[in-house]
Amino acid sequence: MERKLLTLAVVCSVLAGLCAVPCAASDSATLTVKGTVGSACHLGDLSSSQIDVGQLSNNTDGTLAAISGTPGTTITGSWCNTGSKITVVASPLVALGFAGAPPSGFTKAVNYTASASGWGSAAVSDTTLGDSSGAESTSHSGSQTLNDPEANAITVNLAAFSTPSSGDRLVADGDYEGTITVTLATNAAGSP
Repeated sequence: MERKLLTLAVVCSVLAGLCAVPCAASDSATLTVKGTVGSACHLGDLSSSQIDVGQLSNNTDGTLAAISGTPGTTITGSWCNTGSKITVVASPLVALGFAGAPPSGFTKAVNYTASASGWGSAAVSDTTLGDSSGAESTSHSGSQTLNDPEANAITVNLAAFSTPSSGDRLVADGDYEGTITVTLATNAAGSP
């Protein structure tokens, strides 16, 4: 029996020694959760991929007709999560089926101004500079830089239609065509 009491006393003293230092009821650790978001821009969906300005020539004298309204299209769902740059580049409407140079007093080009609004506080525009053959001798574009993220619809409109020389008559062609390219890109100098 003495032996049992001795063993019990040793066990109790060991247990007492273990708890001589206060035992903590709980402990915690803080973990950091990290991720990244890269700079990105997305040019949304076109309401129409073609802008039809209708009949270009005045049937009375063959010169450029007045283009009614403001032909255009909308690009919805566009966004950039950082600073951005929007650029507009337009090319003249050119008679695609007319081969060679047009005769004096005639043109196979119609110039216009394309503008993109809704991205930033001011519209961005580009005016085409086609000669009577439809060729452009200089490159050109309109652009605007924003420093902050942006999400908005972009409206593209056409205006200020003209021929290379006042009074030019348009050559007959069932297919005058030009292009407008709207580019949305991240701006390295923008917000992080």
